Amino acid sequence: MTETPAAISASSKNYQPLATETEVLCENTPTTDASPWHLLVCFWLLGLLNNSSYVIMIACAKNISEGGIGMVFLANVGPSLLVKLTAPYWFDHVSYQRRMMLATLAMVSSFSFVATNSSERRHGKFTLAWSLLGVALGSLQSGLGEASLLALAGKCDGESSGDSKGQCLTCFSSGTGMAGVFGFFWKWLWTDLLGFQVSTMLWLAMVLPAGYWTTFRHVMVVEAKISPVTTYSTVVVEETAQQESQVPSIALSLDMAVDTAPPNEPEPDLPVSELSGYKRFCLVLQLWPYIVPLFTVYAAEYALQSGTWTAIGFPVDDKASRDRFYEFSNWMYQAGVFLSRSSGTLWTAPLWILWVMPGLQSVNVVIFYNVASHADSSALHSPGILYFGAFFAGLLGGSCYINAYKRICRDLPLSRQEFALSSTSVGESLGIVVADVLGLFIQSCLYKTNGIGGAVVQCPTG
Repeated sequence: MTETPAAISASSKNYQPLATETEVLCENTPTTDASPWHLLVCFWLLGLLNNSSYVIMIACAKNISEGGIGMVFLANVGPSLLVKLTAPYWFDHVSYQRRMMLATLAMVSSFSFVATNSSERRHGKFTLAWSLLGVALGSLQSGLGEASLLALAGKCDGESSGDSKGQCLTCFSSGTGMAGVFGFFWKWLWTDLLGFQVSTMLWLAMVLPAGYWTTFRHVMVVEAKISPVTTYSTVVVEETAQQESQVPSIALSLDMAVDTAPPNEPEPDLPVSELSGYKRFCLVLQLWPYIVPLFTVYAAEYALQSGTWTAIGFPVDDKASRDRFYEFSNWMYQAGVFLSRSSGTLWTAPLWILWVMPGLQSVNVVIFYNVASHADSSALHSPGILYFGAFFAGLLGGSCYINAYKRICRDLPLSRQEFALSSTSVGESLGIVVADVLGLFIQSCLYKTNGIGGAVVQCPTG
């Protein structure tokens, strides 16, 4: 029989866990409504630096493979997807410090591989493969870092309440939004404005992993005090009767998923770190109200980036014009992402609005595809209109991102939030993978329609 929220809370009071790494990291977070300002700044910087490598690779996609933007995008998300798919089953065995150290080394390797094998330095047929390997290492870093830092931010927010609940999460989200603007600015500054080669720009980016690790270390206490035992633990928190009565049905369904296992399996009040792989899988499946919107909105917006935006230009048959539109549409998109991801402390969207936003993003894909395939006759084929459309796409994507994670912190009990935050992020990567495969064919079909050569796959329409 499934326990009520009050029973779950009461049973957790009888459980006294050892201090974990997360608790030490966040031990200075007060139980008031506000987090220390330096902690908020650190999470903002971690969000910025974590996603910067990912965005820089997107900005360099045409330099890496002109006719296969989707191929670069796939390399930029595949390892991230693998990390997020498996995270629920091994994150509790590897400390935050070790995960972040691995992420930092992966970022350094990513910049090194792509810089050494960039298009202007290629002399052999295998250099593209090495560049894609570098992109994949960046994907490993961003996925490992995002899944870890989302969980850590949510845990540090765990004892806040009211309108300010989710400050660390919002700051991290805002930083990831600014990473989009920063990544494209970084490439524009060094290559377009100052005239350096892409390889030089990437070597200069080595300051980013140094700042990444330094910022994370600033969040940590003395290393000797950190316990590497587990990540997902039950934190003993006194909840008021009012808070207990407000736990929504999704929280009950999570514990129902645990309670459906055979009698010899762990009880629902145990920390996630002591649950079997089967029960963890059940918990992940019960997060579908948040995973599905993230999957859909990411699939739509990355189909725009890897597909339709690569085949728009003024005029479309001019490569420089297409490159210019691709770059500035992404600038506008990233600006929208930053603004909407920074809105987490202003409001939390109801669940039904969370589901509306992916639908609107899908409409965006249809509109942009129609414009790209009818460049000569479409009334919407105008830079002002299309750049605003890219900005709107960013607003939708960023708002869906922060509100999905805010809803998790609002809807689920504290003992499940850290696990849920890192597990739900798999929806983003799944959506991007689907979009990148579609993007290859969307780009190919639009190139064919507009008489442009260079696509790496054949349009399936003939």
